[in-house]
Amino acid sequence: DPNIKIGLIDSGVDTLHSDLRANLLPGHDAVSDSTDGYPTPTYPNDGHGTCCAGILSAVKDNNLGTAGVAPGCKVLPVRAFYYIQLSPGNEPLPYSTAEAFADAIGWSWSEAGADILSSSWALPDEFIGLLPGGKQPVEDAIRTAYANARGGKGIPHEEAMRRLGL
Repeated sequence: DPNIKIGLIDSGVDTLHSDLRANLLPGHDAVSDSTDGYPTPTYPNDGHGTCCAGILSAVKDNNLGTAGVAPGCKVLPVRAFYYIQLSPGNEPLPYSTAEAFADAIGWSWSEAGADILSSSWALPDEFIGLLPGGKQPVEDAIRTAYANARGGKGIPHEEAMRRLGL
């Protein structure tokens, strides 16, 4: 359904990807390190968000790549973390702050009107606890979205709700 907006909170999306462009809406860069203010990958590993966007809403029947599970829905690319290269030859590591994750969650539902939040960060609880700013702002943002998004209907997110005991 083209009226369904999915807030994809991840490492950024290749906004020029030919199999995604038709289903991308204007996004948000919660870490604010891009030069154009729009989520774009900075390292090859930032492609995680692009892959997730493809799984969600890659265009079907266009003879490109694959089709998403919801190829008619629209994706709001929201960049909440990025990768930093600490030294040459080492794997880049994810970096963010609690403020960036909270901003990404809040913007998705309150500013952009997301119907669904997709958050496949794969960040373990101990990493979230080490975020600059602690995990409380992230938990508060999830609780607020759960209670208030979609005109008070909320946005359920199974993994986030499990972590928060909701």
